[in-house]
Amino acid sequence: MSQDVTAGSPPRQRDSALSAVLSVGLVCGGLATGLFGFLGGCAVVQPPSAAAEGERVMLRMINIAPNSPPLSLGIGDDLQLSSVFFGDIGEYVRLPGGRYEIDILASQSSQPLLAVDPDLTMPLLTPSESLSRIPVNSFWADLSSEGSFSILAVDEVSRITAILLRDGQRPVFDKALVRFVHAVPDAPPLKWLDLSPSRIQPNGVVIESMAFGSVSNYIELEPGFQSLLLQEATQDPDSPFGSRFPISLPSSSGSGISDDFASSSGQELSRFNFDVRANRVYTIFVTGLLRGSPALDIVLSDETDVTIF
Repeated sequence: MSQDVTAGSPPRQRDSALSAVLSVGLVCGGLATGLFGFLGGCAVVQPPSAAAEGERVMLRMINIAPNSPPLSLGIGDDLQLSSVFFGDIGEYVRLPGGRYEIDILASQSSQPLLAVDPDLTMPLLTPSESLSRIPVNSFWADLSSEGSFSILAVDEVSRITAILLRDGQRPVFDKALVRFVHAVPDAPPLKWLDLSPSRIQPNGVVIESMAFGSVSNYIELEPGFQSLLLQEATQDPDSPFGSRFPISLPSSSGSGISDDFASSSGQELSRFNFDVRANRVYTIFVTGLLRGSPALDIVLSDETDVTIF
């Protein structure tokens, strides 16, 4: 299956189950603690420390949780971000630096249901980490240093999970910088192959393997048309999700993949075609479901103009 994508948001999937009961998860870079619970409402903002009062923070939400209703962020009891539909990217809001109590909310709900754990702080996800799926109701985010950040809502609708990413990468001259986020909850570790004639990587491998809930480093791509193949990667026996994916997929034989790729490939899942420009920075979020609806898709976010502090 080949899909053409342009930077921006795919058509909105408007889920009518606005009153759905969800549980919210927390990324802890491999460690997470918490309680199951309903989606809570806004809680009181922790006042920024004196040292952080002059710091500026830009924060937005990205909803890539398949079949979720519109979601928003509650930041204390003074601020609630606009709802974001599945596959959409919210606008940045400016905040003073500080340590904030944050809730992911369904359908503009504002009624708090559970108290936040004061000892539970969501760290930034780095390329060496992946999330653990232990749902909690609310979380703290330490945004005391200047920067632009995204909170991603990922995973299946019954266990929405949060990922915190730092945005604001400087571009590279004459190249496109791209990072990848694996947000397909029922997929195994994934491999990305570059099928473009102008590919930089000799064997075409852009990402060898990345597990669900992980983010890659920024990778240079040649500007222009890109055709990337998404495959099942070889499972890492140490992966906490290794036993969750006993899948059987159609063979990719006869699909037109060259022998160079076939020798190191897993099962073909999808192909995505898109354009990237020189001197620009992108994040590609792969989302959807492997065995259900919505199908696999990507959200291509052009982040070149994100504020860099």
